[in-house]
Amino acid sequence: MKYFRYDRFDIHTALNLVYEYYENKLKSQPSRTKRTVMKALQTIERHASPQMIWKRIPVIPLDIGCAIQKEQYPVKSRKFSRILSQCGEAVICAATLGKSLDHEMKRENMRMHERVVLDQTASDVMEAVMEIGQTHIQKQCRPGESVTKRYSPGYCDWHIDQQQVLFSLLPSEVLGIRLSNSFLMSPRKSVTALMGVADARTVELYGNACSRCSRRDCAFRRDQTETFILGGTQREHSHTSV
Repeated sequence: MKYFRYDRFDIHTALNLVYEYYENKLKSQPSRTKRTVMKALQTIERHASPQMIWKRIPVIPLDIGCAIQKEQYPVKSRKFSRILSQCGEAVICAATLGKSLDHEMKRENMRMHERVVLDQTASDVMEAVMEIGQTHIQKQCRPGESVTKRYSPGYCDWHIDQQQVLFSLLPSEVLGIRLSNSFLMSPRKSVTALMGVADARTVELYGNACSRCSRRDCAFRRDQTETFILGGTQREHSHTSV
């Protein structure tokens, strides 16, 4: 199956989701903070060029766990491989807000508090982009199919060095994203992720690693309905359908 490049990503949809999340929180903040956040959102609107690429790939059963695409690409996460083992296929995806925003975030004459707010706001917009992208992927599924929660290397027990596996299955320098020797991506506001594809009932039962995790105090814990997570805070958002 060919890659699908989601070029015409509407940044305003992502910005609206983030602004809606911020709206109540900003009411109790000083005017200076509100101005800084709004300036950050305006900067992202001017400079971000969100793009996403994704592909369905087979899940390969192994004696212990599973692999994606080929046996030489095992998923080295006990929790996530348990989910994927229930799925016949997976979706691999990558997304970025682009190089222009990356350059703007490195601007030397930016004040420290502005830099911190811009960095967090851009992360939240990146998360919103992934949510919108996952909704798009869900819509492309066959009747009766659904996708699991998405997982990225560095999440839970899936080590960050597994970025190498995902990058080896994506086109070289996908969307202009590069992977460093320390497994960090450039542009910084870039994400890779994997999600399983199965029938809706299987996804409901097995699609969320958090449902079988005993760490109740985890900041990134998601229940079965939570899909939109910003700033490490759980929040259900009605915009998404997966």
